[in-house]
Amino acid sequence: MENKPWESNSTTFSSQITEICHQKFKTIGKNGKPLAFQSNLEWTVLAGIVACHMKENGEYYLDCISLGSGLKCLPQSKLSKTGDLIHDSHAEILARRGFLNQAPCGDASMTSTALNQSPEDAKLYINSYNNNIDSQNYDIMTRNQTSDCNIEVSKMKDGFRRGRIDYGSFGVLRTKPGRVDSEPTLSMSCSDKIAQWNVVGLQSALISELISPIYLSSITVGDMFYLEDLNRALYERIQDITNLPHGYFPHRPIIIPSLVKFERSRSYLSEGLLDKDLIPSNIATIWIKGSESAEVLVSGRKQGATKSKKTGLYLFKTRSSVAKLSLFQDLESLLVQIPKSLVPQNLIKFTNQDLRKAFTYNMLKLASKNYQTAKQALRLQKFCEWIKCPSEIYENFDSNGELIN
Repeated sequence: MENKPWESNSTTFSSQITEICHQKFKTIGKNGKPLAFQSNLEWTVLAGIVACHMKENGEYYLDCISLGSGLKCLPQSKLSKTGDLIHDSHAEILARRGFLNQAPCGDASMTSTALNQSPEDAKLYINSYNNNIDSQNYDIMTRNQTSDCNIEVSKMKDGFRRGRIDYGSFGVLRTKPGRVDSEPTLSMSCSDKIAQWNVVGLQSALISELISPIYLSSITVGDMFYLEDLNRALYERIQDITNLPHGYFPHRPIIIPSLVKFERSRSYLSEGLLDKDLIPSNIATIWIKGSESAEVLVSGRKQGATKSKKTGLYLFKTRSSVAKLSLFQDLESLLVQIPKSLVPQNLIKFTNQDLRKAFTYNMLKLASKNYQTAKQALRLQKFCEWIKCPSEIYENFDSNGELIN
């Protein structure tokens, strides 16, 4: 049997994974990193996805594929209808399916949340579920804020929680952000998203017709490591799901602690700089192997972006390479380069250049039938409380970024 380093020598392996991501982060320019001021310091979260290349003699080498840092997501009122903004800029999401250095927000970090907050916050958040916001009034609250959007959410006995609300409840779905005084979002927690990836794979709906599901072999976590929480949040909640299409299954990654601290994390900074106030950074960064440089994002768009004086609109160069519209265009370009005989049957129609304006981003996602079947099975059997961002509003654009009526 092949000797897998994440199983046979997990401590060394996790340190190597952590180190390669930390070293890559150090190569990013200062504009992509948290700032230091006279009286306070910014902190952030780092996540990466690393490929482990195995050799026949049992040796291996690691290759950082992508890296993300950040901890912000856009509120519902700021979401883009044309796919040109990154809605969720949490590090785990930007790194596109991998994470390290901190337990993901949501169910996987509730024990740590309970142990690491002030008495005032503890009282506020433990009592907020019944007295403030719960799943019974969430859709009413959000509908009042956006007149053209009706949020779809199933009503279950336990419902879902918003951020840290009712942090004593384990195994429930949660939305971002963590603070009760922040504007609501439609983004599910990173714990919930990673659990979904452990069913449907890392590859997303867009390319699921081109490749088989890809699953994480291991997950390395630094800050807020509680193995019981991580196992429950990322796998045990979904372990007995049934009726999945061929190639899909509930995958259990090995979860490994890392002893190496990230130097711009809140926990690391709080240990040695007691005279400084720590504040979360507003910037996010994404680096992808093969790119010339990292992208620095603010509010879902490249840092420093300004609108055209002529049109009053943002230029395409201000859009991230991993925004929905960018990915849509990349896949469309790829499909026309593949010999037609090799294009999956469900995607043939998207290669017709005369009809390209008739197809939307959501249509392309729905063409991945098996992926959608697997996701639907997860939502119906395990994640009934998942908030569905209305695709008819936020994914109804063509590859030119124009809305389709």
